[in-house]
Amino acid sequence: MRCPDLGLLSLALLGACANPRYFAPRENVNGSGPGGYPAAVYPIADGAAMGEVRVWSAGTRAIEVEENGEPREIVELHAGFEVENTGAEALALDVAAVTCEDLQIGALRIESLSPVSTVGQARAEPGKTVRLEAFFRPGPAERPRDVASFSLRFRVTAGDRPVLVQVTPFEPYAPAYYWHDDWAWGYPGCWGSPYWSVGFGWHHHWH
Repeated sequence: MRCPDLGLLSLALLGACANPRYFAPRENVNGSGPGGYPAAVYPIADGAAMGEVRVWSAGTRAIEVEENGEPREIVELHAGFEVENTGAEALALDVAAVTCEDLQIGALRIESLSPVSTVGQARAEPGKTVRLEAFFRPGPAERPRDVASFSLRFRVTAGDRPVLVQVTPFEPYAPAYYWHDDWAWGYPGCWGSPYWSVGFGWHHHWH
């Protein structure tokens, strides 16, 4: 069996998503988000079970934006939420209440940061599951690895009343890799792309 060229492999990984940094919740990690990212799972109950919320992050990555007609590279932080409704009334993730808190960038701490954009649905009708993704831009960070930790604050409502208010802390984690007979490289890829292949036999999983 021929081993892959680790130098070429490293270059491929660095070029794929500009050296992202991955994060995992520090509590209630008993589920996963799309692409296998570790997720915290919280039950929703208001007298009776109503469903659950899964919260994860695809981490930080470098993206290119245009300012004054010139391209510039900045850091973007991702957060994902899935609301699963198993009750009898509609549930909604309060998008206006979603914030990134206690964001640690080196010696700098940012108390609260609102998302610059969101994608997906926030309202789950009975029997339905919806997904919403939020994107933050921690301005002082120059590289994805500059972000050391953060927390996500969110709340879920049923009608006008909150049924879940939560703060989920996150810390960095390193994906693990292993060989597999199908000879495909697997690891959490760029946003919305759980796996990509360069023809080798390593695979990713999380602890």
